[in-house]
Amino acid sequence: MDMNGENRISLLYYPIVTMKYFVHEIVYLFQKNRPAIRPYQKYIKCSGIFLLIIFILYALERPQSSFIHKGVQEIIYLLKWNGLGILSSIGLGFGFHTFVLYLAPFIASVTMAAWECNSVRFPPPYPHKITCPTEPDKIAMNIWKIALKVKMEAFAWGLGTAIGELPPYLLAFASQATSECPTKYSPFQSNFLGSKIKKLFDFFIRRVGFLGIIFCASIPNPLFDFAGITCGLYRVSFWTFFGATIIGKSIIKVTMMGLFVIFCFSPKTEHLILNVIRKTPLIGRKVSKILNETVESQKFRFHPEFASSNFKKINVFQVIINCAVVLMILYIIISTINSLARSHLKRISNNNS
Repeated sequence: MDMNGENRISLLYYPIVTMKYFVHEIVYLFQKNRPAIRPYQKYIKCSGIFLLIIFILYALERPQSSFIHKGVQEIIYLLKWNGLGILSSIGLGFGFHTFVLYLAPFIASVTMAAWECNSVRFPPPYPHKITCPTEPDKIAMNIWKIALKVKMEAFAWGLGTAIGELPPYLLAFASQATSECPTKYSPFQSNFLGSKIKKLFDFFIRRVGFLGIIFCASIPNPLFDFAGITCGLYRVSFWTFFGATIIGKSIIKVTMMGLFVIFCFSPKTEHLILNVIRKTPLIGRKVSKILNETVESQKFRFHPEFASSNFKKINVFQVIINCAVVLMILYIIISTINSLARSHLKRISNNNS
């Protein structure tokens, strides 16, 4: 078949041929990297056997009384947040930030419910639905209780963002090992701003080391890819880079961001924001009234009498966001398949020439 170059091959034009080349490329990459995987075969086999045993127990036991079922469901729930963190870090190629769309609204809902119920002992089916307990706590609510309530979701999301920072580091590390310059990131040194950023990250990583990587990972910035590239070019060890990134992103950064959301949705801050909006000329009173009614309606939903009313309102915005996420993930999968298929076709062409 005449493809007129490997760029023509794709699932859209040649689905069967593309999938064939994709599978061949996967097999080639596995065989090529098999020597590197061989030292870890024992751990891979043990992990596979362990997962198989868990799957069998999960399938045989009764869901109502199974500790395995509850544990697996909890792991799946945390993996969902971990995946959202990975998607946020790599941006899906669109600058997509799942903290703003998923984690921040979740923390905001828990914060509003905690202050409204004066408790964080939410009954099942929390965290899928937040309902006030029958009796509030005798101790007054504070932001630290709320922060501890959402710590697992926040840490899982932060760990995902740390994992998502590995591709630039691994690419630069591999390029340095083969004495090849990562041309994809040539703007890193080709302009004034890029050279200044490079010098800044050089200072933190070469002079400060582990603590410098933690600092770069802790501050909210879109330029941490440069830190990963710098660590790869200077051949910083994997666990030094990844460990510092986990501490910076999963513990320090996500804690600061979570506390900021909790603070913004606490009653005093909420009233202050509404008062500032109310004083805005022309539209302030109307906007403030709409926001206040929305907040009060959301708070009412946390009470048991609303939960038992069988009233369900579809969140159109959330449905749109979920559909967008699915489409973006499909785009990434299709792009990956096309890219690997083209790589296989290009290698065949080079071998034949």
